Amino acid sequence: MRGRVLILVGLIIVLGVVLAAVLLLGGGGDDGTDETTPEANTTPGTPGVVIPTTRPGDTPAPPVQENVEFVVIALQDLPRGIEITDAMVDVRAWPIGSAPTTSFVAVEQVIGKITRTDIPRESPIVQAQLVESLADVAGEGSDLATQIEPGQVAMAVPLDATGLGQVAYGFQPGDRIDVIMSFLFIDVDEEFQTRLPNQITIVTRLEDGSIGFTDGRIGRAEPSPIFPEGVVIGPSEPVQRPRLVTQRTIQDATVLHVGWLPEDGKLFEAEEATPTAPAVLAPPPTADPNQANNANTVLTVVPTETSFIPVIMVVAVPPQDAIVLTWAVDAGIPITYVLRSAQDQGAASTLTESVTLEYMINTYNVRQAENLPFAIEPAVTDIRRLDLSSLRTFSGLSDPAVQQVTE
Repeated sequence: MRGRVLILVGLIIVLGVVLAAVLLLGGGGDDGTDETTPEANTTPGTPGVVIPTTRPGDTPAPPVQENVEFVVIALQDLPRGIEITDAMVDVRAWPIGSAPTTSFVAVEQVIGKITRTDIPRESPIVQAQLVESLADVAGEGSDLATQIEPGQVAMAVPLDATGLGQVAYGFQPGDRIDVIMSFLFIDVDEEFQTRLPNQITIVTRLEDGSIGFTDGRIGRAEPSPIFPEGVVIGPSEPVQRPRLVTQRTIQDATVLHVGWLPEDGKLFEAEEATPTAPAVLAPPPTADPNQANNANTVLTVVPTETSFIPVIMVVAVPPQDAIVLTWAVDAGIPITYVLRSAQDQGAASTLTESVTLEYMINTYNVRQAENLPFAIEPAVTDIRRLDLSSLRTFSGLSDPAVQQVTE
């Protein structure tokens, strides 16, 4: 009988110890949480980081994002001078250390402000890109400096007054262009750095034993089977013919401005709102009103006169390309600017082959003309080109007008 009592007491003690251990390990409700609060677990090896657990039917908690910071980004392309609204921006996670130090962290900080520069879609917004009002858009420095991409510089380049070198005055700010240059090569003496052929002076010893010099002759000395002293072979023309080489050099340059910049440097100014005028259709090209319904009517388009003749343009290029352009301008190298497609802007550069006379003959199978017993009259001694004076007359520009602009 006494043994059973001892066994019962032992079981009671064991149950009490187990119950006490459960209460101690479970917190016993000492942390102030009630039974309706979801349990919390800690991440192994990460002290202090608490990940809440959910019960069936609860809304899942957002995952913890590490090594990120939150910045305000543009949800669309924001043009310069626009007022930012809530629908234009959002807060996104950004890798720590990658976002600009002057970026914003809350959308309330940018709503209602005015963009000082164009802001691309999905890019962080920084403090230097925003101002309080349109009057402050060009408050510091020139507007032109705000259009230069980081790592590039702006420089002015000359234009051809005829429009042939810049797509007939077709460039607009924001266009991307390539630069083509033409070079004339000649042979020079490597030591003298002068045009070949050199002048040949014959040194002889006279009968009295003195040394005599002949007059300098342009050419080169060659041996001769007839004259033991050799002969001097000279060119048939006063100077050697240069060799033309044309190649595309700078690619994907940005046009910032065409023409002279304003004196105050302001390219963008606030405009007062004006009532929208009713649309007025432009008159049709010249045509016979009696044949308006005739499908075979030929419309005569009359070219209109233009007074826009820019002779200078500002482009943004990498610093090395700016040096290349400066060298070409100082050297008087003919420069042609070609317009890139809007879909091709920023595309990877492609190599082109230099164009020479040999390239033209081999690539296009140009056949040399044979000597014939007949010819045409008058004789063709030069390639007929477009007369620029005719071009100016066609466009309504007189020679004095072009001369006045180019001076």
